[in-house]
Amino acid sequence: MLQRLTGRLCKVQKGTASHDKAGDAMNLRDHLLKALATLPGSRTFHLHVLLSSPRKFSGLYPYATPTTSGDRKQRRPPRVYAQDVLIVVSEEVLGQRVLVLAVEAGIFNIPYTKSTVVSIVKVDTTARGKRPAPTTAIMSAFISFFTDPATRPQAGVERVWVHLFARSQGQYLFPNSSEFEGKKVLSPEKLCKWWKTVLSGVTGAGARYWWLIPGLDEEEALQAIGELHAGASQSSRTPGQWTYGHPYAQKEVPLPYVQDETATPYNLGHFIPSFDDDPKTRFMDEIACTTQVEGVLSPKRKRPKTSKQADASSSQGRDDEEEVVAKEREKETRPHGELGKVGTDEFWERMSFRQECISGALTGFFVAVFPCPSRSSASSNPLAPEPGQVSFQMNRRVLMSMRNTDFASIDGAIRGTEILENAIRGMCEGTALSTATTITTTTSTIITNTASAETDAPPRLETSDLPPPSFDRRTPERETKRSQLAPPGNVHDDISPNPFPEPVASTDTYQSFIYGSITTENREETAGSSAQLETRKVTELAVRKKVKRK
Repeated sequence: MLQRLTGRLCKVQKGTASHDKAGDAMNLRDHLLKALATLPGSRTFHLHVLLSSPRKFSGLYPYATPTTSGDRKQRRPPRVYAQDVLIVVSEEVLGQRVLVLAVEAGIFNIPYTKSTVVSIVKVDTTARGKRPAPTTAIMSAFISFFTDPATRPQAGVERVWVHLFARSQGQYLFPNSSEFEGKKVLSPEKLCKWWKTVLSGVTGAGARYWWLIPGLDEEEALQAIGELHAGASQSSRTPGQWTYGHPYAQKEVPLPYVQDETATPYNLGHFIPSFDDDPKTRFMDEIACTTQVEGVLSPKRKRPKTSKQADASSSQGRDDEEEVVAKEREKETRPHGELGKVGTDEFWERMSFRQECISGALTGFFVAVFPCPSRSSASSNPLAPEPGQVSFQMNRRVLMSMRNTDFASIDGAIRGTEILENAIRGMCEGTALSTATTITTTTSTIITNTASAETDAPPRLETSDLPPPSFDRRTPERETKRSQLAPPGNVHDDISPNPFPEPVASTDTYQSFIYGSITTENREETAGSSAQLETRKVTELAVRKKVKRK
């Protein structure tokens, strides 16, 4: 098998990926290119990988309150450092590049508990490339990159958690791509089965997996995805360490945000993480804003103090100050709304009555944890950027550009691919955005008039002037400003700014970490080769004629 890696202009034999330096670990781009090399047929792929630098983030556990340990010392919630990942794959079809796959994910590092949370936010395809699609290969390689101790970039991590929410929808990242008749969207049942198969393929010593379809028990869920067969044993139904349910009540594996099991008080905000466009996040917000206060009582009328009462109050001034401090600490540790009264089992039981879980289509929640041997950290500061990382703003601008491109027609998809790839390269090489316009139409124009995206002189708009599109989102984005309806502390402000400047992508960054292409010459996969029917001998039976009685 001959492969050509043009990200670094080198040729590699037998599917081995290139390294930046001798002895260095493989980066994410090379790891994904190696996975693309296994696809059958003669194909050429172009890959762009954007990994942002770490930044302080308070939205993963926004309702976690300070706890009090056994030594009566108050502990504030651990710091979380977030990174954004955007993967874009295009394929050459009839001499033209066209986007075929996009993946949006988040990486959350919690150094205090030595945990990393990987959230797969969105996965979308255009169905414009050859078959089989690279989705399975890319997702398996992406998850294994962050869970394998030999490749994961985070040092000092002992556990890696993978979270995803499966909901079948026509489009997520490619607007109007569902209008293409060649795009076959998986049914909710097949989508849940596919994700379960992908996670099962990522193995590791001590790995555990949880899955849950709200509203269904285990047998109903297995029957829905086609894994319940007559006479099948429990081990054959759920291979590996699969458990039907949620991981937030088990004690075998420490949760990412639980510092000390003996500390108090813990509430729902310490157990369940919050992600964008996730129904459980919206449910958490509602529980945090729910109170059982029936009315507001007027304060009692105070009487004027006498001289004796004044002397007594002055002698107790110090005691009053200590009491005020104690009340303030109690207020800080008090759970928001009903988070302290709703348990994890009750939370998921009530999730089965949520609108997105009873609307007729099944939705699945998947969680996996992979224990990893801890290795020494090269940098003591988790905010220090690594080589090949880009700024958070660059990820946002590229993602917004893709969401404002029309993928309904092949011409629009080809043009959108050219604009997006040129924009990524232009940002790295310092080229003005006007030479590679990242926005062709506004969101409203895409929905109402798709033909305007193919005109010769489309309007050029700066990405910073446009609000993020919301036509593919059901759960709204978290607001940075505190709402009057939200409880205090719903959005925690960062205590200190990032001491490191934002990384600036360069031409070397583009060629060594972001962009890469690969051409494979593999054996074609014949149609039906995976499920060929055996030819069986047919026995013909003679038919007896009934003799009529005279």
